[in-house]
Amino acid sequence: MNPMKKYSKLNFIVVLLAVVSILVVLPSSEITAAETISVNAKSLDNTILVEFSNSPNNTSEIKTVKVWLGGDKTFKSFKTESGWGGGTYSDGKLLVFTAVDSLKSGESVKFGLITNVKVTGINWKVLDQNDNEIDKRKTTIQEIAHTTPSFIEEESEAVEQAKETGSALYGTKKFIPEKLRVGSDIRLAVNGFGADKELKLYLDTTILKSVNTDEQGNFLTTISIPDSYNVGTSEFIIKDEDGNLQTTNVNIGEANNRFLKSSKFEVSNIPVEVNYDETLIISGKAYPKTAVVLAFEDSNRVLEKIRVVTANSNGEWNFEKAISSDDSLGERTIIIRNDFKNTQNNVNFFLLNTTDSSDQ
Repeated sequence: MNPMKKYSKLNFIVVLLAVVSILVVLPSSEITAAETISVNAKSLDNTILVEFSNSPNNTSEIKTVKVWLGGDKTFKSFKTESGWGGGTYSDGKLLVFTAVDSLKSGESVKFGLITNVKVTGINWKVLDQNDNEIDKRKTTIQEIAHTTPSFIEEESEAVEQAKETGSALYGTKKFIPEKLRVGSDIRLAVNGFGADKELKLYLDTTILKSVNTDEQGNFLTTISIPDSYNVGTSEFIIKDEDGNLQTTNVNIGEANNRFLKSSKFEVSNIPVEVNYDETLIISGKAYPKTAVVLAFEDSNRVLEKIRVVTANSNGEWNFEKAISSDDSLGERTIIIRNDFKNTQNNVNFFLLNTTDSSDQ
């Protein structure tokens, strides 16, 4: 055999083996890196449950977890498992969690996150005890449907358990309109349920949605009564993270005829007085798609401001305004107009006396 040919063939085999080894080693390395940290994120409305799992094959221990969102999205609040502290964030965009005892191989940790809007993914970075980066990626969030059987079963069990062991949850609420109907949307105004609390709303054992209170323990949200819900008496339940709950019997009426358009102008809901840190809510009916004008006058009948809302396709209209320290105390005359019809009511803005014995 020609020595040159033998030498060339040997070189080719060496090169081929080198190339094959590279092709084999690199994917193996990537797979190992991908399996170092496993992240699973699920969401319901604006609530996210994310779990970080340290692979049994990973020798690094997790000390710090950083989570952030893109764009203008922000975190409103969070909840950690025992043994994890921190949660500090800059303008609500970055959360930093630190373990008291590092997360070892095969261990996992869960965090509950509340965002200002629904998000589809979160960015994260995991560091070891020496602040060395272990892994960094973006994880897509799996949205949990209210109709998912396993989710419905878990929430149903949570409510039944809370009824047996939970304490009473205090606070006031108001449905707008007061009449609940199958297949309708209702505004729910809640006050005094504790600052920065995550609450879940149920109709009997069916969860409607999750909400978060503000710094005054209040929130304003829309709930939807399912089209298939049974007419009659039901339990409306508000449950907090600790299993405490408040239950109220409500009557669910038949659905309205959605093809029947209202043409009568009326104010169906307006309060006599409203406290600071509460929301002024006025609602009524008018001819569909027409403007409803609200003029606010002070006690001397001097015009302060004008607001305009539009009746929807069913002729329903709704006005909302948060009352803050920027609003003056005292009585206001509110003149409400639609086409050539108008009505007026007096509403008193006042500061609640927190030393009142009735509130103790």
